[in-house]
Amino acid sequence: MLGRGVAGGLNRMVKEYTYSPHVDFYIDMIDREHSYDMGSFHTHHKYELYYEVEGARRYFIEDSAYIVNAGNVILIGENQIHKTGSVGDGPTSRIVCNFSREYLQEISGAFPEIDLFGFMSEENNHLLSSITVKQQNYIYSILQQLIVFFCAQDQFVEGISAGAVKG
Repeated sequence: MLGRGVAGGLNRMVKEYTYSPHVDFYIDMIDREHSYDMGSFHTHHKYELYYEVEGARRYFIEDSAYIVNAGNVILIGENQIHKTGSVGDGPTSRIVCNFSREYLQEISGAFPEIDLFGFMSEENNHLLSSITVKQQNYIYSILQQLIVFFCAQDQFVEGISAGAVKG
Protein backbone atom coordinates (compact mmCIF):
# COMPACT_ATOMS: atom_id res chain seq x y z
CA MET A 1 0.00 0.00 0.00
CA LEU A 2 1.07 3.57 -0.57
CA GLY A 3 0.26 6.60 1.53
CA ARG A 4 0.85 10.32 1.41
CA GLY A 5 0.69 13.13 3.89
CA VAL A 6 -0.38 16.61 2.92
CA ALA A 7 2.13 17.91 0.39
CA GLY A 8 1.05 21.41 1.35
CA GLY A 9 4.69 22.33 1.73
CA LEU A 10 4.66 22.98 -1.99
CA ASN A 11 2.07 25.70 -1.32
CA ARG A 12 3.70 27.04 1.89
CA MET A 13 1.05 25.53 4.14
CA VAL A 14 1.87 24.19 7.60
CA LYS A 15 0.68 20.78 8.74
CA GLU A 16 1.61 18.70 11.73
CA TYR A 17 3.31 15.36 11.13
CA THR A 18 0.98 12.42 10.55
CA TYR A 19 2.22 8.84 10.51
CA SER A 20 0.43 6.08 8.59
CA PRO A 21 1.46 2.71 10.05
CA HIS A 22 -0.78 0.71 7.70
CA VAL A 23 1.05 1.68 4.49
CA ASP A 24 4.35 0.49 2.99
CA PHE A 25 5.31 3.96 1.78
CA TYR A 26 4.44 7.41 3.10
CA ILE A 27 5.74 10.85 2.08
CA ASP A 28 5.12 14.30 3.53
CA MET A 29 6.54 17.81 3.15
CA ILE A 30 6.23 20.58 5.71
CA ASP A 31 7.36 24.21 5.49
CA ARG A 32 7.51 26.20 8.72
CA GLU A 33 7.99 29.94 8.98
CA HIS A 34 9.22 29.82 12.60
CA SER A 35 10.92 27.45 15.01
CA TYR A 36 9.28 24.20 16.00
CA ASP A 37 10.35 21.60 18.55
CA MET A 38 8.83 18.13 18.67
CA GLY A 39 7.22 17.60 22.06
CA SER A 40 8.62 14.14 22.65
CA PHE A 41 10.75 11.37 21.23
CA HIS A 42 8.96 8.75 19.14
CA THR A 43 9.59 5.60 17.13
CA HIS A 44 8.16 3.99 14.00
CA HIS A 45 7.90 0.38 12.92
CA LYS A 46 9.18 1.64 9.58
CA TYR A 47 12.36 3.22 8.23
CA GLU A 48 12.49 6.99 7.84
CA LEU A 49 14.31 9.16 5.32
CA TYR A 50 14.46 12.82 6.34
CA TYR A 51 15.61 15.49 3.85
CA GLU A 52 16.17 19.07 5.03
CA VAL A 53 15.10 21.33 2.17
CA GLU A 54 15.65 24.72 3.82
CA GLY A 55 17.09 25.94 7.10
CA ALA A 56 18.66 23.87 9.86
CA ARG A 57 17.33 21.46 12.50
CA ARG A 58 18.78 19.56 15.43
CA TYR A 59 18.12 15.83 15.06
CA PHE A 60 18.31 13.44 18.01
CA ILE A 61 18.52 9.72 17.20
CA GLU A 62 19.04 7.24 20.01
CA ASP A 63 22.10 8.62 21.89
CA SER A 64 23.37 10.86 19.07
CA ALA A 65 22.65 14.44 18.03
CA TYR A 66 23.19 16.01 14.61
CA ILE A 67 22.85 19.46 13.10
CA VAL A 68 20.97 18.97 9.84
CA ASN A 69 21.37 21.70 7.22
CA ALA A 70 19.68 22.20 3.86
CA GLY A 71 20.57 19.30 1.58
CA ASN A 72 21.40 16.89 4.42
CA VAL A 73 19.80 13.46 4.47
CA ILE A 74 19.07 11.42 7.61
CA LEU A 75 18.24 7.71 7.56
CA ILE A 76 16.60 6.16 10.62
CA GLY A 77 16.15 2.43 11.16
CA GLU A 78 13.07 0.63 12.43
CA ASN A 79 12.11 1.37 16.04
CA GLN A 80 14.91 3.88 16.62
CA ILE A 81 13.88 6.60 19.05
CA HIS A 82 14.23 10.10 17.58
CA LYS A 83 12.95 13.68 17.41
CA THR A 84 13.88 17.04 15.92
CA GLY A 85 14.41 20.43 17.49
CA SER A 86 14.95 24.01 16.40
CA VAL A 87 18.20 25.69 15.53
CA GLY A 88 17.30 29.38 15.69
CA ASP A 89 13.97 30.87 14.66
CA GLY A 90 14.29 30.94 10.88
CA PRO A 91 12.10 29.15 8.35
CA THR A 92 12.62 25.44 7.75
CA SER A 93 11.32 22.96 5.23
CA ARG A 94 11.66 19.19 5.21
CA ILE A 95 10.50 16.09 3.40
CA VAL A 96 9.95 12.83 5.30
CA CYS A 97 9.43 9.35 3.84
CA ASN A 98 8.51 6.32 5.92
CA PHE A 99 8.75 2.90 4.34
CA SER A 100 8.57 -0.73 5.38
CA ARG A 101 11.38 -3.29 5.39
CA GLU A 102 9.65 -5.04 2.47
CA TYR A 103 9.56 -1.82 0.45
CA LEU A 104 13.26 -1.19 1.22
CA GLN A 105 14.13 -4.72 0.06
CA GLU A 106 12.33 -4.06 -3.22
CA ILE A 107 14.10 -0.78 -3.98
CA SER A 108 17.54 -1.77 -2.65
CA GLY A 109 18.05 -3.84 -5.80
CA ALA A 110 18.05 -0.60 -7.79
CA PHE A 111 21.04 0.65 -5.75
CA PRO A 112 23.41 -2.35 -5.48
CA GLU A 113 26.38 -0.11 -4.61
CA ILE A 114 24.68 1.05 -1.36
CA ASP A 115 24.11 -1.32 1.55
CA LEU A 116 21.02 0.43 2.91
CA PHE A 117 20.32 -2.20 5.57
CA GLY A 118 23.93 -2.16 6.75
CA PHE A 119 23.95 1.61 6.92
CA MET A 120 20.81 1.75 9.01
CA SER A 121 22.05 -0.87 11.44
CA GLU A 122 25.41 0.80 12.14
CA GLU A 123 25.38 2.64 15.44
CA ASN A 124 25.80 6.44 15.25
CA ASN A 125 25.79 6.50 11.46
CA HIS A 126 22.57 8.19 10.41
CA LEU A 127 23.66 11.40 8.69
CA LEU A 128 24.62 10.99 5.05
CA SER A 129 27.26 13.70 5.21
CA SER A 130 29.51 12.19 2.57
CA ILE A 131 27.15 12.65 -0.36
CA THR A 132 27.91 15.25 -3.00
CA VAL A 133 25.80 18.29 -3.83
CA LYS A 134 24.87 16.55 -7.08
CA GLN A 135 23.60 13.54 -5.08
CA GLN A 136 21.72 15.85 -2.70
CA ASN A 137 20.02 17.55 -5.65
CA TYR A 138 19.19 14.17 -7.18
CA ILE A 139 17.58 12.95 -3.94
CA TYR A 140 15.60 16.20 -3.66
CA SER A 141 14.42 15.87 -7.27
CA ILE A 142 13.19 12.31 -6.68
CA LEU A 143 11.39 13.34 -3.49
CA GLN A 144 9.68 16.25 -5.28
CA GLN A 145 8.54 13.90 -8.04
CA LEU A 146 7.13 11.49 -5.46
CA ILE A 147 5.18 14.30 -3.79
CA VAL A 148 3.74 15.45 -7.14
CA PHE A 149 2.90 11.84 -8.03
CA PHE A 150 1.01 11.22 -4.79
CA CYS A 151 -0.80 14.58 -5.03
CA ALA A 152 -1.96 13.67 -8.53
CA GLN A 153 -3.13 10.24 -7.32
CA ASP A 154 -5.21 11.81 -4.55
CA GLN A 155 -6.74 14.38 -6.93
CA PHE A 156 -7.59 11.61 -9.39
CA VAL A 157 -9.30 9.56 -6.66
CA GLU A 158 -11.13 12.66 -5.36
CA GLY A 159 -12.28 13.44 -8.92
CA ILE A 160 -13.70 9.94 -9.36
CA SER A 161 -15.50 10.17 -6.00
CA ALA A 162 -16.95 13.58 -6.86
CA GLY A 163 -18.12 12.29 -10.26
CA ALA A 164 -19.77 9.27 -8.67
CA VAL A 165 -21.68 11.47 -6.24
CA LYS A 166 -22.88 13.83 -9.00
CA GLY A 167 -23.58 11.12 -11.51
